This record gives sequence, structure tokens and C-alpha cells, in this order.
Amino acid sequence: QAAEKLRAAVSDLSISFEHKNAPADYVTISIGAACFQKQIPLDYEKHIRDADSALYKAKSEGRNCVRLF
Repeated sequence: QAAEKLRAAVSDLSISFEHKNAPADYVTISIGAACFQKQIPLDYEKHIRDADSALYKAKSEGRNCVRLF
């Protein structure tokens, strides 16, 4: 939910440069996230790889979205 709120907030930004406004959907983000369970020891490298995989999935599915591993 937090990642989706962040994605939506970025999409709603009004960007201007040299007194020119960018189109409404000019700046977007894609987010990949990985979840963990408290009872299982953290493997930071694995979680980063998992989140990276989810990010590439988001980009391949059209960008401007959130994907979980």
C-alpha cells in the first residue's frame, strides 16, 4: 500500500523546466518489493535480488506500477 501511494504521488507531480510544463504522466516510477517473514532469518542479498526481479517485472509490464516478488 505504501509503495502504491508513493507511485501515485509521483505520477501526480507537476514538473516544469525552463518555464515549460511536462505532460501529466511524464514522470513515473516503477517499484519492485520483496516481503519477508519475521520467523525466518533475513538474507539481505536474497531480498535485494527478489526486489530487483520484481522491479524488472514492473518495467516489463508497462512501467508506472508496483510489483511484489
